[in-house]
Amino acid sequence: MGDTGGDIIIKGGSVHVAFDGALYQKVSSDPTIHKHDDRKIVRVKVEDENGLSRFDTALNEDGLLWTITISTQ
Repeated sequence: MGDTGGDIIIKGGSVHVAFDGALYQKVSSDPTIHKHDDRKIVRVKVEDENGLSRFDTALNEDGLLWTITISTQ
């Protein structure tokens, strides 16, 4: 995944969301949404702050449909 440029990385702490803005374009009706109609999520992996894997869907070439909710304080 990392060498394709298509990764979306969400980090805790100070809350950091990183993605390729050239690949995931802003939606004109809502500039807080970025999307790419021809790409799909094929894997979701969650690691803790020490890099220990906590959850991994493994590769799913058919794609996955996910809603990710991030809670902060």
